[in-house]
Amino acid sequence: MNIDKILIFDIFGQFAHFRKFYTNASSLSYGIPPRTVIVGIINAIIGNQKDSYYEEFDSDKARIGIALKNRYRKIMQTVNYIKTDKEGWNFAGNPQQVQVEILVPYDDELKYRIYFYHTDSEIIKILKAKLENKRCVYNPYLGISEFLADIEYIQEANNIKTVKNKKLIPIITCFKKNYLTRFELKDKKYIIERMPVNFGKNRLLKEFDDYIYEESCSPVCGDFVENVQIYEIIYNNCSENIIFME
Repeated sequence: MNIDKILIFDIFGQFAHFRKFYTNASSLSYGIPPRTVIVGIINAIIGNQKDSYYEEFDSDKARIGIALKNRYRKIMQTVNYIKTDKEGWNFAGNPQQVQVEILVPYDDELKYRIYFYHTDSEIIKILKAKLENKRCVYNPYLGISEFLADIEYIQEANNIKTVKNKKLIPIITCFKKNYLTRFELKDKKYIIERMPVNFGKNRLLKEFDDYIYEESCSPVCGDFVENVQIYEIIYNNCSENIIFME
């Protein structure tokens, strides 16, 4: 795929909860938002209706990279869930108490950097205009509606190169674990999480995989398989290597 421009923006907030799709009684959270969450945030910004965009934002059309920018920690809270239906509130029976894992920042805020490309240049144009003017059609949030998110537009990167040497490359974004053949262990703490990749009709999970990132926001440095697509992007007088979640 010939990628000639990448939109870069940050999402941040005080709290987050990105529910792991395989949890039941307790709602555990990923440390970073899965690709499906970022797709939802992007479509909230540009104003597409819920569950209407899965095919258009499948990973063969929309490329999304996610980098952890601030460290987080996790806390458990008990939340009362009340059943609702189409008629409204249903107070029959007692509320159900559920343990919910919540992300909170070590420092000022939770922050994630997003790298976005789409094969449809019109979608890039619309999203860029929304980000530049800080005008979202629907409020973006970090996992659940109570945890509202702010958006900061960084830049449209046009200086993009394909990395051909796959040895000892530092990658700033979260990527599939099986892309690595060797990696550095010294003073690093790697997180591996099984995340959803794409949804199909009726929000059915089409694909999931194991992804890796470094807990303290450092790049993951190692050797990579030959068929992985690594991009070097230069913006704001700095250079970063990224791999899209696909």
